[in-house]
Amino acid sequence: AKAYIQPVGDGAVVAFRGTEPTNLINWLADATLQKVAFHARPPGAPHGYVHGGFYRNTRAIWPEVVETLSELKPAWIYLTGHSFGGALAGLAGALLADYEHEKPNGYGTLWGQLKGVVTFGQPMVGDETFAASYKASVGGRLVRFVYAHDIVPHLPPKTNGWAPVHLGTEYRAPDGAKWTTEHKWSDPILGVLGANLVAVGAWMQEQMGFAPKLTLPYS
Repeated sequence: AKAYIQPVGDGAVVAFRGTEPTNLINWLADATLQKVAFHARPPGAPHGYVHGGFYRNTRAIWPEVVETLSELKPAWIYLTGHSFGGALAGLAGALLADYEHEKPNGYGTLWGQLKGVVTFGQPMVGDETFAASYKASVGGRLVRFVYAHDIVPHLPPKTNGWAPVHLGTEYRAPDGAKWTTEHKWSDPILGVLGANLVAVGAWMQEQMGFAPKLTLPYS
């Protein structure tokens, strides 16, 4: 995982990098579907369960992120990221929200500076308990942009004993249409393997101009 912190005027933008196509570790992190307790030690998960690969990558770089922000002392903060990076941005927002009640550690003021979390093509990161725990705090500041039939926001699938859901406000734009929140969100697709085969087929069809063109639901 990697995060870029860019000072902008008196504020800062924290951008989490998405999956690098040639980075095997990135792909393994994406494919790690086991749930882990969010910001809690077992047994129990009072804040819900989240995707293990996304969570471990967020925590791996988290100390450097908050230390850098504390040194910068920005008047405002935005978190952002695409795909894998979007998942990390969402989890980072939840970690900041927990600091609100831990002001003695020096990071409590960072939550007050967070103006928004803006993600693009973000996969789901947590279960219903996680979403309910952070609906009032992170959910009110999280905006997710989803384009056309991107497969990633439908992942991970319901598997391994947990059912991930989305958090925040979603804006979707079909090809050539305006961004809108008026849509029905479908359930996560049944399996990663089948979903990605369909996605690869859609990409090949588009790139190579197969004829006659088939209607493939994800890309």
